[in-house]
Amino acid sequence: NICRHFPHIVNLACQAILGAITNMDYAVENAEHFDPTSRGCDLIATIHTIHASSLCHDQFSKIQRDLSTKKVWELLHDVSTQWSSTQLMIEQALQLQRPIEIFLSCVCEFHKYKISDAEWEILEAYKTILSVPHAFQQKLSAEKMPTLCEALPSFQRMILVWNQLKNDMPAYSDVIDAGIQKLEDYYD
Repeated sequence: NICRHFPHIVNLACQAILGAITNMDYAVENAEHFDPTSRGCDLIATIHTIHASSLCHDQFSKIQRDLSTKKVWELLHDVSTQWSSTQLMIEQALQLQRPIEIFLSCVCEFHKYKISDAEWEILEAYKTILSVPHAFQQKLSAEKMPTLCEALPSFQRMILVWNQLKNDMPAYSDVIDAGIQKLEDYYD
């Protein structure tokens, strides 16, 4: 039943997108070569570094307070069993970009985790792409059991929004197509 499984199907579409993001077949031909031994330039590695010890964690909190942020925020981890955790992790990191950059510049051994401006832009794009299913999951999760008249238009709307994003973000069309394809597998 498509109605009962709508949130799960949306999660499968998110997983398809995340799979496409990490699929080397979609890598740009002139991109820097991937070094599998490198731990740098990876948001998850950066978050793990900040959470590595209470000293690092305290330093990150102090940086936020020094920047006069109203609240000290925790960086979120990506948790494979929690829907939208990747989108929420990226969103939180983008909000904390300045404190992250300062933290990573404080200690020489953390410089390898520095995220370049281009990588921050890529994270912004991924946040935008992943915010589409997140919004639909949030909307329909408010219902105990989405009805057919809610689920089918939501499938159509998600596909429409992602197609609009493909026009706005053509460099990410293959990644977006992975999510659309997964939805269409269940919609058809």
